Amino acid sequence: MRYYPNFFGGKSSKMKRYFRKNTNFPIGSPDRYPIKNCVFSYPVDVSFGSTKPSEPQRLRINTPSGIRISSSKTLTKDTIKEHCPVLLKYNHASRYIDARQTKLDLLEQEIGFPMVAKLKYGFGGKGMYFLNNAEDLQKFVAEIPPSKIREYFFEEYFLFTNEYRIHVSPLLKDKSIVYKYEYALKTPEGSWTVRSGGTHLRSNGEILGIEKKLRNPYAINPATRNFATGVVTFSSNFRKPEEWDKMVEASVKAAELMGLDFCCTDVMYNKHTRKFYISETNTNPGMDVIPDNPCPNVTAQHYQQALPHMIAEKYLRSVSARGLSRTYGRIAVVN
Repeated sequence: MRYYPNFFGGKSSKMKRYFRKNTNFPIGSPDRYPIKNCVFSYPVDVSFGSTKPSEPQRLRINTPSGIRISSSKTLTKDTIKEHCPVLLKYNHASRYIDARQTKLDLLEQEIGFPMVAKLKYGFGGKGMYFLNNAEDLQKFVAEIPPSKIREYFFEEYFLFTNEYRIHVSPLLKDKSIVYKYEYALKTPEGSWTVRSGGTHLRSNGEILGIEKKLRNPYAINPATRNFATGVVTFSSNFRKPEEWDKMVEASVKAAELMGLDFCCTDVMYNKHTRKFYISETNTNPGMDVIPDNPCPNVTAQHYQQALPHMIAEKYLRSVSARGLSRTYGRIAVVN
């Protein structure tokens, strides 16, 4: 038997377009399999953010336990803080706010102003508050219902100049992979011109680095991200800072500590102080695309090329752990 991976999680339409087998095409058709060189002699489940369990006999890429940790900002920080200390001071809001009483002295001692209040399971800046002083804190306390306080945590404020999303896989560390991608530009006449993004070799576990840019840096409160100043523009072509290798190394370490096979980390960076920290991790990276664009999303193209190597490497590690022959992990090429 030969198996194409089962993909779940993510947005179903994107998953179907970029990863899932398209049964509308017959066996043997290249259009049946969105990912080349990804048919194996063993069944595989690949999860983009879903905690749905797999059957014991199936190889699993990104386990439910790792995804649960990654989905919570505080669980992520609790898990990686001892061995990947690129974090800011943080703690649960409920530690400082009890029955509408605020333990201001303790909060200033442990976190300090300015700070940011964030949802533990928030996304896209939703529910984020910038707290510059005690007055801002009291406004936050007055606005948030007591029953919702446990959903928040406080974090030290970090003045960042750049924000990066770095995609990594511990399975690919020390494996040399040549990636290539295409992108399309729209002409004034409305047609598309497809261009090659070139090739690049990576061997440090990095799948893809994307600089994230602010939609509107002149919004009322540019100090922190929210839906008004949300991150919506991505670029894969940018000048990497000198600390880039350290960012990637920290991102790979964070993924290892959480037990993830792949993830993306959001890294805040200050180009003046050259300091950075990991803000959060994500196992369901965005892969939006313009509907009539002839090229797949750039992120999806990189994952399509990385996944066969991830799957084969995890299988080889699993059979080695059981004392079996490593030859069973060879990739079976699609006809």
